[in-house]
Order: sequence, then C-alpha cells, then structure tokens
Amino acid sequence: MKPSINKIAIYATMAMTALAMILRLTTLPQVQQEAVGEFGVSFWLLVALCAAAVVLAVLSFLSDLPLHPIGGTQQPKLGGLTVAVGAVLLLDTVLALVRFGLLGKTPPPNAQILNNADKITLYLTFAFGLLGGLWLVILGCQWLRRRTLGNLARAGALLPVLWIWCRLARYELSYASAANIKRSFYDFFMLLFLMLFLLAFARWVADVAPPSAKTMRALSAIAAMAGISSPLTRLGMQILGDTEAFNASQLAGITDLAIGVLALAVTAYLFRDRLDFVPVPIERAPLLDERKETDDEESLERVILQEQTKHSSTPTADKLIAELLEEENTPRLFMLDDQDDL
Repeated sequence: MKPSINKIAIYATMAMTALAMILRLTTLPQVQQEAVGEFGVSFWLLVALCAAAVVLAVLSFLSDLPLHPIGGTQQPKLGGLTVAVGAVLLLDTVLALVRFGLLGKTPPPNAQILNNADKITLYLTFAFGLLGGLWLVILGCQWLRRRTLGNLARAGALLPVLWIWCRLARYELSYASAANIKRSFYDFFMLLFLMLFLLAFARWVADVAPPSAKTMRALSAIAAMAGISSPLTRLGMQILGDTEAFNASQLAGITDLAIGVLALAVTAYLFRDRLDFVPVPIERAPLLDERKETDDEESLERVILQEQTKHSSTPTADKLIAELLEEENTPRLFMLDDQDDL
C-alpha cells in the first residue's frame, strides 16, 4: 500500500527540518567570521532552504483535507503542548526581565539599548511576551477541557503575534549596516515564518477570518522547519565549540524551538483525516443544573410516550390479519346467496 500524500508531507517536514539543521551546521562556520567583521550568506544554503520551503508548500497544496477546528482525540494533546509553549514563553520573558533589571543586558540581537526606538520595542517585547504566554496557557487549558475560546479570550489571539513582531522590529532597528543584517540572516527567516504561522494560528483558533486549509498547512510546515532547525543549529555550534557561528545564531532561543514544535504538531494534526469530536463553544456549554433538568424532562416525556403507546388503540399485526380474512370471506358469502336465488 502506497503512503498517502498526507503522510508523505508529515515525513517530509521532519526530513527537511533535519536537512536544514545539517546544512547550517556545515555551512555557517565557513561564512561567519566575527573576528574580522565578515558575515556572509551562503548562496547554496539559501537556495536549499528556499527549495525545502517550496517542497513543503507544494505538498501542503496537494492535500485536499479541509481545515477542521481543533477537536478529536488530539485536542487534549495539543492543549498540553500549548500550555507548555505558553509556560516557556512566560519563563523566558521573566528571565529576560530579571537579566535586564539586574545586569542591564537586553535580549538579542544587541546587549544594550541603542536608542529610544529600541527602548520602546524592548518594553513592548516584554509586555507582549508576558501577555502572549499567558494567553497560550489559557488556550491550552481550554483545549484540555475540550472547549473552544470564549469571545473575550479570542481578543487576545494576536498577543503572541505582536510579541514576535516586536522582536523583528528590534532586529531591524538594532542593525545599522547590511553586513550586520547578514550576521543573523537565517534567524530573520525563522522569525518571519514563525510570525506568519502565529498569525494564521490566531485566525484559526479564534475563528476570525480563518486561513484556507492549504495556507495553514504550508505555513505550519515551514515554521516547524525553521523554528526547530535554528535553535538546534545554535546548540550544535555550542557543542562543536564554534563561538563565532554560535553568536551569529543568537536570535534563536528556547521559545522559538517550543513554537517550532507546536507548529510541527499542528502540521501533523492538519494532515490527519480523522475528527471524532466537535468542540463545544464555552459560551454555549450548558451548566450542570441545566443538563440535569433537561435529562429529567426527556425521561418524563419518554415514559409518557411509552404509556401512550401501550394503551393506544392502534391495531396489532394479528388484528390486521384477522380483519383482512374477514374482508375476503364476506364477498364470497354474498356470491353464494346470489346463486341460491338463481
């Protein structure tokens, strides 16, 4: 039996993620030379990453599965993972705040505040990081209870998007020259697709102008490849002892890895053609007392219907057969009487 296009897409996402990490581990040390201030971009690595993204997009568009709401047996699993991602974002933001308050060091890409615009985006990054992490925890808890978001919680769906948008703004504000932009060019690629994934994810879970199924699958697959490979590449550089390449990948952190894992889980969910549970909106979920009262009314109506059926005058099958036999015999008797008269 040949594997379906959906299974191929899931395996391709994992394979492209591993391939991107291996290529970056072997290529970055050759183009990043921090000691002399030279930061290059490998043309072949860039082509390979773009080709991998195109392959994942094509596989996503070849699948004809619809965009289901979060539900089924996978809903609690995605809920637990979403809680973990929100907790990682909260913890990472708190640690960055403590480091900035005690040591005056700002999160990457720079170690200190450069100007007023950088200060504003830094404070907004802290604020949206805390609020976005809290929203992800709330979302995950709702999925663990097999519920969707209420109207008030839907308003916070853009908080993680604003958090990563502020990180992108700090990246652009912190670098003054094209050479410095090349230093973390691949991490810029990661941040861009993570932001696009979080935006589509927010529209999907909030059910506000949700993206098409093909677009959602493509963005989640590419975000999984970029979000997982970049932090693991940085970890690999640290293990190999390549400080220059490690510093060139400093934008990628543990939170990006967590979001990449969430994107991979969403990709696997979107390529599954099984849905055995439709989530109940939390604002429409009946209370326990209302459920009990409804069940009692239904039981009473069922008993009354059974009693009415028992005592009804509706003829049974035996009665119907007897009546049919009587109707057949009656004409024959009339015919015999007529013959006697003749």
